[in-house]
Amino acid sequence: MRATQRFAPISLHDLVSDAGLMTRLDRKYLLPLDDVAPLLHQLNPATRVLQIDDERTFRYRSVYFDTPDLKSYHTAAQPRRRRFKVRTRSYVDTGGAFIEVKLRGPRGVTAKRRREIAQTETDRLTDDVRAEVANLLESGAVDGAIAWELQPTVASTYERTTLLAHEGYARATIDTALAWDDHDGDRLRMADMAIVETKSSAQPSEIDRRLWRMGYRPQSMSKYGTGMAALRPHLPSNRWTRLVRGPFSGH
Repeated sequence: MRATQRFAPISLHDLVSDAGLMTRLDRKYLLPLDDVAPLLHQLNPATRVLQIDDERTFRYRSVYFDTPDLKSYHTAAQPRRRRFKVRTRSYVDTGGAFIEVKLRGPRGVTAKRRREIAQTETDRLTDDVRAEVANLLESGAVDGAIAWELQPTVASTYERTTLLAHEGYARATIDTALAWDDHDGDRLRMADMAIVETKSSAQPSEIDRRLWRMGYRPQSMSKYGTGMAALRPHLPSNRWTRLVRGPFSGH
């Protein structure tokens, strides 16, 4: 992403040290790909960008797991006060894979727990991983027995650029080349759109404020939920209906 060349690099170690934010408030924005460069040009020059081995954009692959009756999907679509999401994440370019459990509490705060797994385990959950997922679910007041029902549902791929806001307490990710592959074989591609997600402990970052000035507001959006709703129109989309009928339609 050429527009990030004006920013100094930051290493992964320093990024995590400065703004790991495993418990955080997330704000998500969907915007045309053409508006990403104008956004970056407005940011404070002290903004930094994650760089690894001279690269600043990296490919990701996430596999989402759900029960046969899609408990994770429905608790998000309703939405329920306590929600959960289970996925594996692969860092395609840099290597490494993780199992991640995201829990959302009644105050809207997201807590994420994860541990490294083998690359060969990203499309299935071993018994050891299921046992750990069960413990993590129970820590968020979710029935741990769900872990033994989970099966792969949809995979998403994208290219990510990560920024550390100049304030130092917030970061943002910019996801492009958005794509989803349903376990049933259907595909969704959105090469003309980008998802910007800001992550902070509380107050909005400069990146949020710039997006607001450009006319964008945070949207209720989930790669898993919105992708599933677009791929499976028979599902109740509820909070994602506007996106599914708008930007996610016709791709």
